[in-house]
Order: sequence, then C-alpha cells, then structure tokens
Amino acid sequence: MPKKPANLCYDRAAVSAIATGRFLNAFSYLGMHSLDESSTLVVRAFLPGADRVTLIDKKSGKVVCLLEPGNEQGFFANTLGRRRKPFAYLLRVE
Repeated sequence: MPKKPANLCYDRAAVSAIATGRFLNAFSYLGMHSLDESSTLVVRAFLPGADRVTLIDKKSGKVVCLLEPGNEQGFFANTLGRRRKPFAYLLRVE
C-alpha cells in the first residue's frame, strides 16, 4: 500500500492552533495515531528548527521512514504503510 502524501496527514486548523499555542491537547494530534477506519498509522511531530526527522523502531533500531515536512514550518508527518499496530519509536531530529 503506497504511503499517503504528508500533506494529507494534516488538519490545517489543528496545525495552526499547535503552532500558535492555542491547541489544548496537542498530543491528541501529535505522535502516532490511526489515520482512518483502515487503521493506517500516521506519525506527526512539531519540531521547529528541524530540517529532517527520521522515525526509528525503538525495539529493532531500524529506520521505519522519514517524516515529510508539511506546509507549516516545523511540522513533519508520514503514514506507515502496512503497519497497523502502534509501536514504541524514537525520532532522530537533524
């Protein structure tokens, strides 16, 4: 299953509210979540100043994917293809 473009992983209102400090529960949107009924996983991060963000499986240490930069400065996201169950992860921020 091909990954969805990163801009499809974003809700513009949520991104704007997070960037301006007006989102009451940012972690309900940021991090790893199911994107839709198909259980497609998405990982979103707000990391101002980052140029590149890599998602790493914490258990195996393997790179899962790069998070793609969004339209707003500091936002990164990507869907995780065939993975359907949440897992522990690390973000490598450059």
